[in-house]
Amino acid sequence: MHVEAARAADWRTVGIAGAPGAVPVSPACFSAAGTPIQWVTPLAVRLPTRHAEALAELLPALLCGEESAALVFDHYAQSAALLPAARRALEGIGADEERHAIWLQRLRLGLPEPPKAVRDDLAVRRFYLSIGEREPARHLLRIAALDSAVCVLLGTLRCRHSPVAADEVLARVLARIHRDEARHVAVASRLARQLAGDSDLRGVAIDTRERLARLLERRAAAIERLDTCPDALFRRLRRVPRTLFA
Repeated sequence: MHVEAARAADWRTVGIAGAPGAVPVSPACFSAAGTPIQWVTPLAVRLPTRHAEALAELLPALLCGEESAALVFDHYAQSAALLPAARRALEGIGADEERHAIWLQRLRLGLPEPPKAVRDDLAVRRFYLSIGEREPARHLLRIAALDSAVCVLLGTLRCRHSPVAADEVLARVLARIHRDEARHVAVASRLARQLAGDSDLRGVAIDTRERLARLLERRAAAIERLDTCPDALFRRLRRVPRTLFA
């Protein structure tokens, strides 16, 4: 198989123990009891060094978010308080998030090692732990608000003529995650509204998007190195979409 064709076919597969180039990885931030070590093949990234280094600094926020969301959706998929159709939908989303985490682990392995200050920064993990809620409606709405923000971030990274768009395989991976996340927003926000009844969840969404923007402001320099205006991105992240409540 031609090398380029092999790269295009390989992006959605997970490496197995013993496969050429496969390496073992553990969850970056969150794991359930008994979570097995994954064997994955690094994703070959063709980006200029400065762009690859900048993307490596942003990746922990995305990767930890996928791991956290996978656990949240798996938890609610087992809730006896939800109708079977809702549990099935959430189970499917949890599987998507697990798959996204694997893809991002592969991407992480294909990027340069980020600076020690980024590797040792616990702010990302603390952020995702802090958005937990006892009330399912509020918790699911926070997740929907976060996923909609991820769509904004991915859309920005994938925009035409962006550094990321220049790497066909990388762009395809992020495009697939983007499409999945848009669907997750629709499902989670609809279920949150159903569970909330007459409760107003706008404050929850606003707070969530504000806190995420503040978290990503710590990586403003990396965002700028990806040829993106950080201030414009942060304004969009703080703008809560009406579709969360429609």
